[in-house]
Amino acid sequence: MGLSPERSAPGFSGVADRLRPTSATEAFVAQVHLVQAWRRFPFLDPALPPRRADHDWPGPAAAKVLHDRHEHWRPQAQQRWDDWETECQ
Repeated sequence: MGLSPERSAPGFSGVADRLRPTSATEAFVAQVHLVQAWRRFPFLDPALPPRRADHDWPGPAAAKVLHDRHEHWRPQAQQRWDDWETECQ
Protein backbone atom coordinates (compact mmCIF):
# COMPACT_ATOMS: atom_id res chain seq x y z
CA MET A 1 0.00 0.00 0.00
CA GLY A 2 1.27 3.45 -0.90
CA LEU A 3 1.16 6.51 1.26
CA SER A 4 -1.83 8.75 0.91
CA PRO A 5 -2.39 12.16 2.50
CA GLU A 6 -5.46 10.88 4.31
CA ARG A 7 -3.44 8.08 5.92
CA SER A 8 -0.33 10.19 6.52
CA ALA A 9 -1.94 13.14 8.35
CA PRO A 10 -3.33 11.04 11.21
CA GLY A 11 0.04 9.30 11.41
CA PHE A 12 1.76 12.66 11.61
CA SER A 13 -0.65 13.85 14.29
CA GLY A 14 -0.08 10.62 16.18
CA VAL A 15 3.67 11.24 16.21
CA ALA A 16 3.09 14.79 17.41
CA ASP A 17 0.68 13.60 20.11
CA ARG A 18 3.15 11.01 21.45
CA LEU A 19 5.95 13.55 21.88
CA ARG A 20 5.87 15.07 25.37
CA PRO A 21 9.26 16.69 26.03
CA THR A 22 10.05 17.63 29.62
CA SER A 23 13.57 19.01 29.16
CA ALA A 24 15.51 21.10 26.68
CA THR A 25 17.18 18.01 25.23
CA GLU A 26 13.85 16.23 24.86
CA ALA A 27 12.35 19.34 23.22
CA PHE A 28 15.19 19.35 20.69
CA VAL A 29 14.73 15.64 19.97
CA ALA A 30 10.94 16.08 19.73
CA GLN A 31 11.37 18.85 17.16
CA VAL A 32 13.64 16.64 15.07
CA HIS A 33 11.08 13.81 15.16
CA LEU A 34 8.24 16.23 14.38
CA VAL A 35 10.02 17.70 11.36
CA GLN A 36 11.03 14.24 10.09
CA ALA A 37 7.41 13.06 10.33
CA TRP A 38 6.24 16.23 8.57
CA ARG A 39 8.73 15.99 5.70
CA ARG A 40 6.76 13.23 3.96
CA PHE A 41 3.42 14.99 4.18
CA PRO A 42 3.94 17.92 1.74
CA PHE A 43 4.94 15.50 -1.03
CA LEU A 44 1.50 13.94 -0.71
CA ASP A 45 -0.40 17.22 -0.47
CA PRO A 46 -1.94 18.18 -3.82
CA ALA A 47 -1.90 21.86 -2.68
CA LEU A 48 -5.45 22.42 -3.81
CA PRO A 49 -7.21 25.63 -2.86
CA PRO A 50 -9.48 25.03 0.17
CA ARG A 51 -12.64 25.31 -1.94
CA ARG A 52 -11.38 22.47 -4.20
CA ALA A 53 -10.17 20.11 -1.47
CA ASP A 54 -12.36 17.55 0.22
CA HIS A 55 -14.11 18.98 3.28
CA ASP A 56 -12.20 16.55 5.51
CA TRP A 57 -8.79 17.17 3.91
CA PRO A 58 -6.24 16.76 6.75
CA GLY A 59 -3.61 19.18 5.41
CA PRO A 60 -4.59 22.33 7.34
CA ALA A 61 -5.01 20.44 10.61
CA ALA A 62 -1.64 18.72 10.18
CA ALA A 63 0.04 22.05 9.40
CA LYS A 64 -1.52 23.59 12.50
CA VAL A 65 -0.17 20.76 14.67
CA LEU A 66 3.30 21.24 13.18
CA HIS A 67 3.34 25.00 13.73
CA ASP A 68 1.81 24.87 17.22
CA ARG A 69 4.18 22.19 18.52
CA HIS A 70 7.21 23.74 16.85
CA GLU A 71 6.49 27.13 18.40
CA HIS A 72 5.82 25.60 21.82
CA TRP A 73 9.06 23.57 21.85
CA ARG A 74 11.27 26.12 20.07
CA PRO A 75 12.62 28.04 23.10
CA GLN A 76 13.86 24.93 24.92
CA ALA A 77 15.12 23.26 21.75
CA GLN A 78 16.98 26.40 20.73
CA GLN A 79 18.50 26.69 24.20
CA ARG A 80 19.77 23.13 23.98
CA TRP A 81 21.22 23.79 20.52
CA ASP A 82 22.94 26.93 21.83
CA ASP A 83 24.37 24.97 24.77
CA TRP A 84 25.77 22.31 22.43
CA GLU A 85 27.23 24.96 20.18
CA THR A 86 28.97 26.60 23.15
CA GLU A 87 30.31 23.23 24.34
CA CYS A 88 31.83 22.58 20.90
CA GLN A 89 33.79 25.82 20.75
